[in-house]
Amino acid sequence: MNLVGHAAGRGRVQAFTLVEMALVLAILGALATAALQPLGVQLEARDRRATAALLEQAIEALYGHAIVHGRLPCPDAPSDADGSEDRAPDGLCVTPAGLLPATDLGVRAVDAWGNRLRYRVTTRATPAAAGASFTTSDDGDCRGGDGTLDLCERGELVVLTRGDDPRTVARESNAAFTLADAVPAVVVSHGANGHGAWRAGGAMLALPAGHVDEAANAGAGSIYYARDYAAARADCHDDGAGRPAPCGFDDLLRWISPTILAARLVRAGRLP
Repeated sequence: MNLVGHAAGRGRVQAFTLVEMALVLAILGALATAALQPLGVQLEARDRRATAALLEQAIEALYGHAIVHGRLPCPDAPSDADGSEDRAPDGLCVTPAGLLPATDLGVRAVDAWGNRLRYRVTTRATPAAAGASFTTSDDGDCRGGDGTLDLCERGELVVLTRGDDPRTVARESNAAFTLADAVPAVVVSHGANGHGAWRAGGAMLALPAGHVDEAANAGAGSIYYARDYAAARADCHDDGAGRPAPCGFDDLLRWISPTILAARLVRAGRLP
C-alpha cells in the first residue's frame, strides 16, 4: 500500500511540474514576442500613450477654465509662445488658432516628442462679426451671434475621420466621415513625425505634400481630423479617392464636447 501511495504522489508531482512548465513556456513566448518588436515601435507606443493622457488633462483643464472664468481661453500666439492666452484690449483673441495656453491651464505645454500642443477655439474675428464665441463670458442673453458664451451657442469646428464609417461601420474607400460637429475647441499633438508642429524652441516643422489631413490639423480652418494611426507611405495623398493610398497619420486630437461643456457650466451655475 505504501508503494501505491508513493507512486500516486509521484504522479501528482509530475503533473504539477508539467503545468508549471506550460506556464513558463507561455510567459517566455509572450516575452519573446515583445522582444521581437522593434525598439522604436515600443518607444513610440509609449510616447503616444503619454501624449494621449496629456491631451485628456488639457481637455479637463479647459472645462475647468470655462467653469472658473465663464469662458474658454484664447490661444497662445506662436509669436511669443509664453504659455498664456493672448487677448487684445477689445477682449477678442489675437488669433483663433495657436498654441495651448498651458501655463494658464496648469498643464504641460509639449508632447512626448518635444512639440507644442496646438489649440483652436471658436471665436469672433472682429467685434462686429456674427457667430458664436466661447472666449467671452455669458451675458444671460441667449441670442445666436451676440458673441458671448450662451447655452444656445454652438461651435464652428468639425472633426472628421477616414476609413470606417462611424454611422454604419462599413469600409468605404478613403472617404471622410464626421465624428463630431459644432465643436467649440480642439487640442492637437502632431505626433512623432511632427508635421506642422511648433517646436518648443519656436521653429515650425515642415508639412510634406499630400498630407492633407495633417495639414488641416496644423491650420486655422474649421476642419480637423482624428484618424487611426497609419504608417508613413512614399506614394500617398489624402484625397478621398483611395488611389494612391492615404498618407501616414500619427496626429492625436481631442475636442471639447458642446453638450458636456453646457452641462458642466449649468451644473456650476455659470449658465441658466
